[in-house]
Amino acid sequence: MTPEYTVIGTILPITISITAIAISIITAQKSEANFVYSSLDKMYTELMKTGVDNPDFRDPQQTINYKTSFSGTRLFAYESYAFMAMNLAATVHDRYKKIHDTWNTIITLESELHKSWFYDNSHKFKPEFVGFIKAQLVSRTSK
Repeated sequence: MTPEYTVIGTILPITISITAIAISIITAQKSEANFVYSSLDKMYTELMKTGVDNPDFRDPQQTINYKTSFSGTRLFAYESYAFMAMNLAATVHDRYKKIHDTWNTIITLESELHKSWFYDNSHKFKPEFVGFIKAQLVSRTSK
């Protein structure tokens, strides 16, 4: 064999292997992204089912003054619901630094609906997320 064939015979399989590894990594990342998106979507669907069963938890007239609108176990249930909603929003925010329009709409909707609860409980979230939500609420108010 000539030296050129030996070099090609050595480089070509390595190049093919590296390409295959790169394609495998990209495919795995896309599969993970699809799985995460699907999981978040299922979690939001479950949250909405709870909202259907408890329509007062999705009523802005009641959530804005949640401490007087709800009492006893209903107050505890609403606070748990609001925490689930805002925690899901925080998870989306942490996962996607560039938030997809669909999730941005949902985060805006949930933060607007539960803003009174959020302001009272913002210490339960990372400062970066609190700033993001406050900016969302301010931008909606100024429109």
